[in-house]
Amino acid sequence: MTKLMLNRIAFVGVVAIVIAAIIHIVQTVTSHKTMLTALPLSIRLAVVIVFWAIVLVIGGVIYTVIAKHLLK
Repeated sequence: MTKLMLNRIAFVGVVAIVIAAIIHIVQTVTSHKTMLTALPLSIRLAVVIVFWAIVLVIGGVIYTVIAKHLLK
């Protein structure tokens, strides 16, 4: 694999994660009134945002490890 190909794959992965995060946030806001929960909307949004931030960080670490081993 070339470095350009790895960068394209990483870009597609980041775009997919961001799209999934936006859909999840919109779904959380729109379904908040119909869900039976003890948490306020602001706390639920914070949890969703932190979850997707952790997913992005894990993806970045995996990309770094793969790139380091493949580009030797």
